[in-house]
Amino acid sequence: MFSNRSFEAFMQDEPVILIRDGVADQTALNRVKITENELEEAIREHGIEDIKNVKLSVLEVDGNISVVSQDEKSKQTHYARIKRKYKRKYH
Repeated sequence: MFSNRSFEAFMQDEPVILIRDGVADQTALNRVKITENELEEAIREHGIEDIKNVKLSVLEVDGNISVVSQDEKSKQTHYARIKRKYKRKYH
C-alpha cells in the first residue's frame, strides 16, 4: 500500500488486548494511555458491572473498545462495541 515500509508499519496498528479472563493488562493500558476508570466506564457501557466478568476486551485499531463477556447463567457470549470520543495515537 505504501512505498516506504517503515511508514507503512507505523500507519498500520494492531489491536491491543486490554483485559483477558477478568484481568486488566496494566502494561497495555499504560501504552495506549487508557486509565482504569476509562476502562471501567467502557465495561459498564456494555452492561457489565465488573472487570472480573469480562472474558476479553480489545482496543481496536479504529478506536473502538470491543468487549466479550461470558454470562454464566444463560451460557451466552455477548459481543458489543463502543466508539471512543477521542481517537488516541499510541506510538
